[in-house]
Amino acid sequence: MDEERRRSPRIKKTLAVLYSRCGETGQNNQTWNMTSVQNISGRGMRIVTNEEFPIGETLIFRLKIPSRPFEWQEIKGKIAGVEQLKTSNDEPVAGQYIARIEFIETRDDQKWHIEEYIRWFLEQSGGE
Repeated sequence: MDEERRRSPRIKKTLAVLYSRCGETGQNNQTWNMTSVQNISGRGMRIVTNEEFPIGETLIFRLKIPSRPFEWQEIKGKIAGVEQLKTSNDEPVAGQYIARIEFIETRDDQKWHIEEYIRWFLEQSGGE
């Protein structure tokens, strides 16, 4: 079995997330897109997009953590990698991409909420 190389636990849990490009000032451009999270950790996430973002681009995300359903976590992240989404037969899905996001400028409380949810999910699912 391969040794886990990640620095923080990651779970495969589909969550809804909104994202927006950052403008010149580092604020969102007020155009929000909705997508799904494929997996998440306290350091980043993988999302499905209909756009091939350049590596290093900064986005703003609004994420709802199920353990805190009445609060949006607004987090900045940068694109760490992008690849074409593929079917189980390894065929590319036109116009669909998987983007790896690294969270940046994350406040301690935001990271704690995400990690708290991951710990809870792992306990409930038996580590899956």
